[in-house]
Amino acid sequence: MLRSTTKEMDYAVLTGDIVKSTRLPREIQAAEVIDHAWSEIPAILDDYNSSTSPCKTSKIDIFRGDGFQAVVSPASAGIVVAVLMRTALLSAVSARGRGIVDARIYTAVGRGSDFNEDEPSRNSGRPFVASGRGLELMKGRTRLGLHGASGSQKVIIELVDALVSRWSQRQAIASLGAFARKAQGDIGDSWPDKPVDRRTVGWHLTSARTAEVIRACDYLYETFDARKATELGER
Repeated sequence: MLRSTTKEMDYAVLTGDIVKSTRLPREIQAAEVIDHAWSEIPAILDDYNSSTSPCKTSKIDIFRGDGFQAVVSPASAGIVVAVLMRTALLSAVSARGRGIVDARIYTAVGRGSDFNEDEPSRNSGRPFVASGRGLELMKGRTRLGLHGASGSQKVIIELVDALVSRWSQRQAIASLGAFARKAQGDIGDSWPDKPVDRRTVGWHLTSARTAEVIRACDYLYETFDARKATELGER
């Protein structure tokens, strides 16, 4: 869990909402799906990022029933967590056979120590405002955005966004396991409802281009410069 302290740190603010939430079947409660998806993120992050310093997440603040905001540290993990959150939502077992759940998520970065991590949406600092405004300005089928992204980062994020937006629920389930660095056999053994064989898992991962998405996320995480992103975002 992320805790604000007197020591300044780089962090990312994620603001999102469920896509076409009013069209979801009555039995699917957006707030419950958001809360469950977010609860999966810390454990996946630990496995995804096991070789470097740990990533930390705040509580997720859900508002208006289908909107949410959260804080992630370090800032370089922000866009990765945004992709993970979409993957967790797309793989939501509660929605199986009754429509797929997806979200738009906009990320902004900042540096500081004085913020409310229990209720992120009550904060009013620059990255919190930029994240919220960025979400409001998203157009068309765009589902991912990063405030202050460089030209090359924007291209990579757009490509990742396009791939993830095509994922089926089964592709998302397999991809969530791949982000956790699980072997295909282990992903199949822990498949919802009943196990599936490794070949089936491999087919889902290959058709989803999951390896390419994960490599892109790895690159963004490893090369992200929070200070530069903050400067670009202020221009």
